[in-house]
Amino acid sequence: MWFFLFFNHKNKKMERNKEKDKEKGRPSWKKIGGGSFRLIYKVGELAGKKKIVKPGEVFEAFPEEVPEAFRDVVIPLDKVQKQSVEEQERPIPGIKAIYTKKLRNEKVPGWFDVVDDKGKAQNERALREAAANEILKALNE
Repeated sequence: MWFFLFFNHKNKKMERNKEKDKEKGRPSWKKIGGGSFRLIYKVGELAGKKKIVKPGEVFEAFPEEVPEAFRDVVIPLDKVQKQSVEEQERPIPGIKAIYTKKLRNEKVPGWFDVVDDKGKAQNERALREAAANEILKALNE
């Protein structure tokens, strides 16, 4: 008898805590896919606390608390305020890569690689000059 009351009391307490989180506006999320990630709460009474979110787990967090790297493996279950259109479509500042063609092997003329400014080849197989020019045109636009 006491065993049942103990667990029943604990479940009611957990339900009350979930209701408090809902009242504060923390939307629910569900982790899909494999692996887990660490969630660090930044706002409210949970600020500074850490939680390991496992696959299939439902958790509450503000959108800014969910790491950007894991947005593709997390689904919002409640309506989440999305960022303004200007913030979503803002291009990432940086230098645009410059692509050039380079002979693959000096001993065998006619075969080329398309390389970026760091020297990394963008193609797997050697290309003829016409194909390399097409790829260059597409990449540099």
